[in-house]
Amino acid sequence: AQTFLNLAQGVTGTLPTSNYSAGTTHYTTFRLTSNYTISSTSTWEYFTSNLSSTMTSPSGVTNLGSVVTESSGVFTFPETGIWNVGMNIYAFRSGDNWDQAYCKAFVTTNNSSYNEFLQTAESVNAGSGSRETIMNGSGLLDVTDTANVKVKFGIYSTAPISAWGHATRNGTYFTF
Repeated sequence: AQTFLNLAQGVTGTLPTSNYSAGTTHYTTFRLTSNYTISSTSTWEYFTSNLSSTMTSPSGVTNLGSVVTESSGVFTFPETGIWNVGMNIYAFRSGDNWDQAYCKAFVTTNNSSYNEFLQTAESVNAGSGSRETIMNGSGLLDVTDTANVKVKFGIYSTAPISAWGHATRNGTYFTF
């Protein structure tokens, strides 16, 4: 058992070892390594390429533990458990306004059909010239079966936009 102390309330107690976690044991970041421009304003598009989990720049940036893997934009977890899934989309448009942009994380529990897991949205309407926005969100996912529970990320916009990517900096990225 592990002893805990709640300083805010002055309460002490004991947590059963089976319910206690020693902290973060796994952490993986995938960054988009080059800009991705959506080609359609009528359907969801998915981030399927130019994703890298090689975190060597800047110096000291790294992943932790067994890493999540990716193939054609589908992310597979290395172990079962409760995972925090996050997305950060840095979107831009070189021209005037766009009405709405959406990014979603989709999850499958049967390695086949996907459902919406979390969504972010942004509306950029004012003025003329270039526009930029960041859409981000995160949520907990219970990975009960690594062969069947997987995640992918999509983007949709009512006007042509791009997600910013860079080989050594996080702009558009996904965390696990």
